[in-house]
Amino acid sequence: MQVKLRERKQKAGSQENIKRIIINIKVGGVNVQLKVDINKKYQTFEGIGASGAWWAQLVGGWQHIDTASAMPVRDRIAELLYSKDKGIGMSIYRYNIGGGSVHSGKGEYSQPLRATECFEAFAGKYDWGRDENAVYMMKK
Repeated sequence: MQVKLRERKQKAGSQENIKRIIINIKVGGVNVQLKVDINKKYQTFEGIGASGAWWAQLVGGWQHIDTASAMPVRDRIAELLYSKDKGIGMSIYRYNIGGGSVHSGKGEYSQPLRATECFEAFAGKYDWGRDENAVYMMKK
């Protein structure tokens, strides 16, 4: 794949404003031209993030030290994910509340980490200490 980028500029007063970005791509012998008009908005992003499903239950318990940063590994991973200065700056975390939790007694889990803990200890009573590792990662 070959990509060539060309910017079309328009002068406005003493400033140059980029109006359109043109990208020429050649894929498998086919030429494609993409035109991006940066003045047209189709959607707005509030942030970017990831789901804590299935990995946070494990990683949230990793308290051993990362030798490169001298931080607990779980904190270093959180920093790499959510820090704007030292990571990729994600701002949204989707928590897995566990639709069929390990406490429900329903379902079979091929991987134990997929059996999310449920906060409801019994009807109407909650144990907020459950799912400690995933909650830890969410709070970071």
